[in-house]
Amino acid sequence: MMEYQLIKVQGANTMNDNNTFINNQEEPDYSLMDNCDNCRELDECYQLIDSLVQDILALEEEMVRWRQALIKHLPPLDARDLQSDIFDNLARRNYDNEAYQAYLKAFGYKEDPMEAKEHTELLWRLRNGTDETSVNL
Repeated sequence: MMEYQLIKVQGANTMNDNNTFINNQEEPDYSLMDNCDNCRELDECYQLIDSLVQDILALEEEMVRWRQALIKHLPPLDARDLQSDIFDNLARRNYDNEAYQAYLKAFGYKEDPMEAKEHTELLWRLRNGTDETSVNL
């Protein structure tokens, strides 16, 4: 079993009734992790972030794919509205987060995978219904 050390970060964190933290301040000070003695846990966190990013990208693609498929079965006004809003509520981007920047650096990404040209082009092909993976209902 892995043992973890609690790292206290700057900011007023309080517990709610569900024993989860509510951060009432700006982003925590991640510089406390820069000089870790055993960085295996930090590396595992980066691997988890990478896995979650890949899941988010796949879910964004599925959401656009199925919204496009649904458009063909909606009344014209609703179809037009959904077509114009097809990219609404995709995952938020974290490029201004220090921990996310550290992850990008640790994995050697030259660009944010959430903003990669390949992903963006795929989303547009799915939006237009022209990708080979588009769904037809």
